[in-house]
Amino acid sequence: CHFEILRVDKCDGGSYGGISFTHRPDSLVFYVQRSIEGGDEIGKVLVYSWKGSATAYNTTEGKTKTNQERVIFSKYRNHLSSFDSNVSYSNDFELVGAAEYDIPSENINSWRRVSIPINYLTNNNPDQLNIVIAGTNYFVRGDVIAGNKLWVDDIAFVYNPYINGVVINGNRLNEFSSKNYNYRVKLPVGTTTYPVINIEKNPQVSVSTSWENVDMTKGFNGTYKVVSESEDKNSSVTYTIEFTTELSSDATLKSISYETIEGIQTLNIVPGKFSYNVELPYGTTEMPTFVSAVKNQANATVISSASESLPGRIDVVSTAQDGQTQLSYTIN
Repeated sequence: CHFEILRVDKCDGGSYGGISFTHRPDSLVFYVQRSIEGGDEIGKVLVYSWKGSATAYNTTEGKTKTNQERVIFSKYRNHLSSFDSNVSYSNDFELVGAAEYDIPSENINSWRRVSIPINYLTNNNPDQLNIVIAGTNYFVRGDVIAGNKLWVDDIAFVYNPYINGVVINGNRLNEFSSKNYNYRVKLPVGTTTYPVINIEKNPQVSVSTSWENVDMTKGFNGTYKVVSESEDKNSSVTYTIEFTTELSSDATLKSISYETIEGIQTLNIVPGKFSYNVELPYGTTEMPTFVSAVKNQANATVISSASESLPGRIDVVSTAQDGQTQLSYTIN
């Protein structure tokens, strides 16, 4: 970085290359104070990380420069400076992440915290990084005003541990929020297998998952835990999803079988009809006995009772899986 404090008209502001850096921080934070006694003037903060290299002929210096910030950052701004020509990028060049922030044109008399999110353009890790903090509009030399001052302290990267979303059996968990850690999900009636879960996250976040308290007595029930950890390993959060299976309220029957002196007979149930009259063969003296019932929902339960002698009836009570819904069928 080149600058000349005593002569504003000689300030170059050019920055070439960067430090070796292979991480993907979520944001840059720092504290700032400033004085604009010389006049109205914004400050500028640039953050950018990249792979490969970029070269350009700098017309102001008459030299070819490598990895100049204007050339690299033009990939983010979609604008190339008129000071640069014969621009070329290596085959492996990628602008991985970038951010641009304007420090407001105002007197800041006490330390103010600033947080700048970094925007990532690819899923790869960078090779190099540069941070530029300027007390003026960095890209416009004519905006430099003598007499203004800028102080910056406690510059640091923040690495967040959060995940971005959860997909369950192909369906996005719509109520998901990265800073809400507990969820309840009800699976469809009849679910008896583990749900397929995909975790959406940024490449720099690592996750581990586990199941706890799995019970398949009445459908699938269990707790799924996701522990996500930041890239710097200094912070982690745990997301918990409690799964329960919706219990069926279907207590209907398809048929009822009973046994007479002529053998086993089957009565097909008419939907919505709960009482049936059956005429037994001439000479029948024994009350028919209940044999079985075919349920429309396999998890329903059935109990029966019957009169001891003729004339009499068979009563069949079907209770749905939810334990509350009951239907009574009568055969007279």
